[in-house]
Amino acid sequence: MTGRKLLRQFLDVEAAAESSEVRVPKVSNWTVGQQIDHICLATEKVITSLEAHPSDKPNNKFSLLRLLVLGGGRIPRGRAQAPDAVVPTETPSKEHIAATLVLAKDCLLRLEKIPDTAWFKHVYFGSLSKKQAMRFLYIHTRHHLKIIRDILAAANN
Repeated sequence: MTGRKLLRQFLDVEAAAESSEVRVPKVSNWTVGQQIDHICLATEKVITSLEAHPSDKPNNKFSLLRLLVLGGGRIPRGRAQAPDAVVPTETPSKEHIAATLVLAKDCLLRLEKIPDTAWFKHVYFGSLSKKQAMRFLYIHTRHHLKIIRDILAAANN
């Protein structure tokens, strides 16, 4: 997993920003804009945490959830609640979304300079190495992009 692969994902995130106000409650309680805001907040928090913890990660207890998500490459829908630090703004404006996209992409550009020994503490998975954190970001972004696609498909029917 590379920062470039994560940046490529953000092309799809940016493209969805045009539909930021679309909400389909049967798919998600969040609008497309809130999904984007959440993706960006999570990306920024993970990467700034990696930057703040450049040395080897602490030992973890076994986590079945970490194994299933990182190993299986999938986050089940509707199973977890976003931690307060990454809950999106209630009604993010297009300007807010544009600004958070810039911040998140800036973080992704810094990713290559972060040492491989860096780590991040995830609320549900415990401590993740840089490699695991990058995989999580990829899986997390893909998960929310699928929700965005489903919201837009349902809105167009």
